[in-house]
Amino acid sequence: MTNNVYYPDLTSTLSALTASYNGQRSLADQIASLETQLKTTRLAQGAESTNAREILKSAARACESVDSTDEALASVGWALRKGRSPSQILPTPTRLSLRPSGFPGEMIARWSRVINFR
Repeated sequence: MTNNVYYPDLTSTLSALTASYNGQRSLADQIASLETQLKTTRLAQGAESTNAREILKSAARACESVDSTDEALASVGWALRKGRSPSQILPTPTRLSLRPSGFPGEMIARWSRVINFR
């Protein structure tokens, strides 16, 4: 391929192309290695998260067996949800208005918001 009138320096171009290809191949291998490491790390993270949850459940069971009152659990930093309580009696709606709907015997009722609603 040397002594070509149209491409006098083809040998150096092919050498540069080969070097570039080898560099890309090396980078692709590094990427594959890093992806494998990432998968392994994520699996380890998942296992540690599961382990931490189990330890937390064990700690909660131990705390409950000693003292299961809300005050004792809240004093050591446990976040507690408010317990369910019966609904309170709602006050009478104000600004009640009724208007007929498009169907016979049906009305549409509108009123202002009331306190203690859920």
